[in-house]
Amino acid sequence: MKRALFCALLLALGWLYWTFISATSQPAYPRTVYWIRAAECARATGKYLVVCDASDGVRPIEDVSLADDRGHTLLLSLYARLTNTAPTESSLRNLNLAISLFGFLVFVCVLIRAELWRSAIFAAALGSYWLGARGGPDVDAVYMGIAAMSASALLISIREKSLWSLVAVFFLLTFTALIREPVGLGAAAALFISAIAQPFVLKSRGRKDLWRAALLIVIVLAAMKVPSLPTRIRDAQLGTHATGTAAHGLSHNLFLGLGGFVENKWGIVWDDAFAEHLMMKLHPEIAYCSDAYFSAIGKLYWSYVKEDPAEALRVYMVKTVRTFSSAEGLAWSGFISLGLMVAIFIFARHRKLNWSLQTNFGAMATVLFAFSFFAQGILTHPAWNYIHPGPILLMIACAMISERVLFPSTKAS
Repeated sequence: MKRALFCALLLALGWLYWTFISATSQPAYPRTVYWIRAAECARATGKYLVVCDASDGVRPIEDVSLADDRGHTLLLSLYARLTNTAPTESSLRNLNLAISLFGFLVFVCVLIRAELWRSAIFAAALGSYWLGARGGPDVDAVYMGIAAMSASALLISIREKSLWSLVAVFFLLTFTALIREPVGLGAAAALFISAIAQPFVLKSRGRKDLWRAALLIVIVLAAMKVPSLPTRIRDAQLGTHATGTAAHGLSHNLFLGLGGFVENKWGIVWDDAFAEHLMMKLHPEIAYCSDAYFSAIGKLYWSYVKEDPAEALRVYMVKTVRTFSSAEGLAWSGFISLGLMVAIFIFARHRKLNWSLQTNFGAMATVLFAFSFFAQGILTHPAWNYIHPGPILLMIACAMISERVLFPSTKAS
């Protein structure tokens, strides 16, 4: 209990520092303006995920904030409506701090429950800094917080066996996907692989264990359908029909990532306007950022890859180098952590200590999830703000493995 309180204190100190002392705030994309407008509209009309226009009508937010995640809009609107407070950029910044604090608190509690209290203190110390190191009103500020939530869902799915644990996994994964769908997708992929591997790695192949693994897979697939659900409920209630897609829309970034920042035979550059103009030329009947647009540009992406797979591979190899050197030193700390994991494995085998995939399955699942952030950089945009949770999760996974080997009394997670 004292250790849990110590970890909570570390996080609380970080939250107090970034809330009341530091004025650090990262620049935001224009989408935050639409989040605030939608919250103002919800406060005035009680209608969610819409923006009020000059004629006293409402428009779906998808028509002005294109191909975006709706979690921030929904949470800020609920806050403005319940408190009758005018939303501002400061409101968004505080909301991001609260989300990150919640994510790290859950992560620390899960680690302590697994008796990995040293790793929990390490995670709390990192969290105390990362709560606000990327502080700001935009979604970048919560990347590490929602990554901690998703890592918690992974560890809960492996260690806990109750029905409530499945509810917790669904909630954490759904919340992550609502805030940032690509992060939720990476977590879903790691959870999906983990669910399939658990009966074999953990040697739990009873009927209940197999049913639980199957239920986990269903939960993962269901959670990935949730990001578009709020807008569908709104359409049913208000009779609105947006031209823009209801979710993040991944194929647009995937297509631009086939060439962005690297010279390529197709002339692709990382610019939304490039994709928009190209699709207008190829499919003038399709509205930009509509469901049909994302379907068409996804097909175009695969046609380019099939046309010249060697060129696609070359582009991705160049971007791999850029991805692993763009995280302002963090990527190297991730690689050092991987090197330490290998060294720990060799040391444990030599000394016949407590190392096995079974006892460290939670840590290895965390490593798998960490690499989803590097994958985002390679496939789409090799930018620091998208990648940085990967190296941090690798450091925490290294701490988890070190603790199991050096302090073998800790239980497997």
